[in-house]
Amino acid sequence: NSAKTDLLFQTVSGGVTVVNSHLDQAGWPYFNTDASTISFMRNMGGLEAIQAMRKNPKSEFARDAGTRLHTAGQYLVESEAKKMKGAKVVDLGAEPLSETKVKVESGLSDSMFKEFRGEMQRLLKEVRKVQDTIDKGKDFEVFTEVMVYDKDTDTGGSIDILFLFSDGTTAIYDFKF
Repeated sequence: NSAKTDLLFQTVSGGVTVVNSHLDQAGWPYFNTDASTISFMRNMGGLEAIQAMRKNPKSEFARDAGTRLHTAGQYLVESEAKKMKGAKVVDLGAEPLSETKVKVESGLSDSMFKEFRGEMQRLLKEVRKVQDTIDKGKDFEVFTEVMVYDKDTDTGGSIDILFLFSDGTTAIYDFKF
């Protein structure tokens, strides 16, 4: 018979997330893993195979590159939204980013960074159009790197960009690199 508890963890950016766990008979927490994650792990050859894949230099490179590009995208959408009338960037407490640092760490050339900026500008213009169909002239909010957790299914993750419209509806944008 295990007691259910919710553990709080501080995220890298300083936010707090809740993780659903159970205590075993000795009082140590163990965590529920959702069915899709278990299925994925089995299909990939089990936990040991996944741990070996994570240590592969190609996997490490891809993970690092994805993180750097996500950071660049987050910076660009926030900086462009701050310039746009009617777009309000919601501060979730993340450390402020500098364009120079983001640009260098992204690994993108000047022309690629400029193109990425253009894509974020186009995205924001499309979101503006959606907001105008809901309630012309009203503001919409922009959230980046939103941590989410569902206690009922014990699953969580992060949303790259979440747009909150004036009527309370939302749109989600997920980077895929």
